[in-house]
Parts: sequence; C-alpha cells; structure tokens
Amino acid sequence: MGINDISTDPLAELEDACDLEDGSCTGRTHFILHQTVGGNYTYDTVKPWIGKKRNKSHALILKTGEVVHLWPFQETNVWATKAESGVKPKNGKLPKFGLKGKAINIEIDYEDGGSPNSAQYTSLAACYIGACRTVDRVLTIVPHIEVDRGIPDGHSDPQNFNYNGFYERLNDLGVDMDRVPRFDHDRYWAKESYKVPYADDWSSWPPVLTGDPHAKPKGVERVASPRGDQREWAGMLSKDVSFHLVSTGALGVKEIDRLIRKLELEREILAEETEERDDTTYDSFPRDDSRVQVFRSWPVQTQLVENTGIFGYYPAYKRWGTASTIAALYEVGKVWAQRHPLPHPRVPVGDISLKGGGDIDGHDSHETGRDVDLRPIRNDGVEGPLYWWDSVYSHELTQELIDIIYCNGVVQVKVIGFNDPQIQGCANWDNHDNHLHVRFWFADQNPGFPILQLGQSIHPPVREFQRRINNWYERTGSSTRIATDGDFGQNTFSATKEFQVAMSLEADGIVGKDTWAASLNFVIA
Repeated sequence: MGINDISTDPLAELEDACDLEDGSCTGRTHFILHQTVGGNYTYDTVKPWIGKKRNKSHALILKTGEVVHLWPFQETNVWATKAESGVKPKNGKLPKFGLKGKAINIEIDYEDGGSPNSAQYTSLAACYIGACRTVDRVLTIVPHIEVDRGIPDGHSDPQNFNYNGFYERLNDLGVDMDRVPRFDHDRYWAKESYKVPYADDWSSWPPVLTGDPHAKPKGVERVASPRGDQREWAGMLSKDVSFHLVSTGALGVKEIDRLIRKLELEREILAEETEERDDTTYDSFPRDDSRVQVFRSWPVQTQLVENTGIFGYYPAYKRWGTASTIAALYEVGKVWAQRHPLPHPRVPVGDISLKGGGDIDGHDSHETGRDVDLRPIRNDGVEGPLYWWDSVYSHELTQELIDIIYCNGVVQVKVIGFNDPQIQGCANWDNHDNHLHVRFWFADQNPGFPILQLGQSIHPPVREFQRRINNWYERTGSSTRIATDGDFGQNTFSATKEFQVAMSLEADGIVGKDTWAASLNFVIA
C-alpha cells in the first residue's frame, strides 16, 4: 500500500471544536499540554497513581514514548491546572461554569530546561487523536501556561515545546489542521519574555491562542492559529533516541501504516523497521494489566477459536480480531462457563473481521478487529438464532451476558448495539434485533476493568460486581445481600469496603483493578 492510498482524516467524522465565545459548549473542549519535570519516570514509579490521583492528568508520556494511562479519557473528574481547581486569577475571572470536566490533560516527562523527544511528540499526537475520538469532538490544543495565566503562582509548562513540530506530526497522521484551534507557536517562542507568565497577566477562558501573552485580551480569540513556517521535522529528531510509535488505539491499522510509510520514505527517520507479526491463533491469552504497551499497530491477526464457554456460529475466516478483542471474548467465555456450564448455551460469536482487517460483505463496520457480533441468549437451552421478541428469548440471560462483557478485564467496551428496549447498557441500532454488536476500545485506549465508585449508575458493570459481592456473602455464610440494580449507592459502597477489608485491599470503596481481580474468585457462590 502506497503513501497516497490513505487520505482519511482520523477526525473527519467528529464534531467541530467549540466556537462559543464563552467556551460553554457541553462536554470536553480542550486538550491541555503539561510537563512533569524529571525525565526519569518509569511505569513502576507512576503505577501507584493509576486510578488513584485525580489531579495528575489523564495520561503521562514517558521518555521512551510509552503512554501510561492514569485515567481513561472518558473520565471527566480529572484535573491538572489551578484554573480547573477554581483558583481565582489576579486579573480577569474564571467562567461561571466549573472547568473540571472541560479538558483532557496530558503530562510529558522530561528534564527541567529540556524539551520533549521525538518519541514523545509522536505519542502525544496519537493521544490527541484518541482524546478527540473519545469525546467525539475536535479539541482545542492549549498549554498549561496559558490555562493558568493570570493566576498567582501559575505554571509555565511545558518548557521549550515545539508547537509547530507537534502540529506537523498531527498533519502527518492525516489530521486536517484547518479544523484544529491551537496555541500559536510564536505566542511562546517569539520573545524570551513570552516563556514566563507575569504576575499581572490577564486570565481568560477560553484561553487566548495568539498574540502577545502579556497583553490584556481584547476579546476571546477562537480562530485557529496560522501554521506559519514549520520547523523542519527531521532536524528536531534525536538520532540517539529510539523512535517509538505509540497508538492510543484510536488510530486504525491504515492510519498507522500511512504514518510509518510516509516517514520512512520521505524522511528516513525510523530507528528500527516495523516488526513482522506471525499469524497467531490463541486458545488462551494472558490478562492485560493496566500498563500501556509500546507498539507499532494493532494488527488483526488473532483468530477466535471455540473455547471454554464460547463458540462461533459463522465461518472461522470471519473471526479474526486484535489480540485484545479476542482475549476479552475468551475472558467473557470463562466467566460465562463458570456460571452456566454445559449443557447450558455457550456465548455465541458471529462476525468479527477478516484476517488483516477490511470489509466483510454486509458489515462495513467490521474492519479493524474490534467489532463483534453475538447472538442473544435463548431460554430453551438451544444454541440457535432468534429475535428479541421471540418467546425463546431470555432477557435475563442476555442482560447478564452484557454485564459480563463490560467487565471482561482486558479492554473496555465503547458501545453495544441491540434493540431490546428493556435491556440496559445498549444503544438502539437499526437491524440489530437478532444480534448484539459489541465495539471494544483499542487496547491502550481504555484497557482493563471499568473503575466503579459511589454515585455511579453505569448499570452493567455495577450490576455484575454486585452479583459477585452477593456470591461472596453467600460463600462466607452471611445473610447480607445488596440489590443487583446497577446503582452504586451507599449499600454497595459499604459492601465494597467490607469486601476490600476481607481481601486485604485498600478499603476506599472504589472498585479498581485489584478489587475486580479479587471478585473473579466469586463469579459463582
């Protein structure tokens, strides 16, 4: 496939960036760049922050280019600036609406006075596309220094950041930069004094993107900054730093292939060749931990074979997926088989994708190895086709299957399409009366288990966890039970803390990776 074979903008189908003068668009609007001064962080040193520190950004990009997701991009209760925390500026004022939940924050780890390396710029570009796809909107790119401008002791990071180089990298990935409002390179680089915020600077939301940063804003500037002269990208790459392409999973194989080929052929800057992948059929697969892997792409080279609790009802050549998709299905099959052993019906899997990806006739969405069709579960013990309105359809068992899918522990679910109006956790999609369409996230975009906590009403994963708590109560001889209603209320919170104490875990009432792992011992009573 040549460079020009792929011209798709990965953000083409997304909503335009927020253009309201006061920035009050619903949902996330900004992508904030940060620097974690150090340059020596590793996965092991930041692992304790995962799912714990809400003021530490959504993700941290290590010097190797590895992206460690501290929180999923869809998590809104994460912040990393004084403005988001509500600290009042000396000049100007914050908007009436709160800024928490308005941005996705990304930290880049490099030394004080240094600058990001090529691997980090590439990873950041992939994170930006993944963030935009997560919120279904083009996000405005702005640095921490601008968000906290005018606030006492405001931060001045990221230091020595090459904005034009970063935008060029996004352009290489196919992004139409005319749609991306972004911080002007010269607002930081035009004068040395621009690199440091003054105590008398004016605060503004939305942040101003162009011009003299020390001048009083004459209004809210929302126009994307001109690209201007781009610094030669090849010249900013360090030859002694290995080039790593880190995908957030939001980039399909085609987009990754386009980037690799373009950079190889036009700039010749890759430090190592794309590794060949052997065709692999797994009959088992190790559970992912929360560590985000460094990789070149997510190949569609893993075939689903009939396994514990799971079977295929269409030809095997249509059951190829990414390794994480197939691993997630195997985990679903294992839990289902424990709770519903033979001769009860197994989990019925239909089309996933062709080997290597691409269109399946009649299934335009099954291209990237993360979309899976499954039949609903029958109440007569038969492994056969049906519609949700048939008398042999089991609403209860199908709901239980959906709950288990959401809690597979390998990769999280983006959406499930199915038209039973009484089912929870599904969207209504045309022509989905006789099968579920499950779309997983890509592996490092949202890995692992969903995080559950007090006040949530995300019914499928909460309800499945409640089942396991009740199984634990029954196994221990307790008469206590909690409602399996999918609402994480006070009773579920108290039961979670009680369970965590019994499992020698931190009793914070939050269902994270360790608590989920312990619950696997109580799939059945």
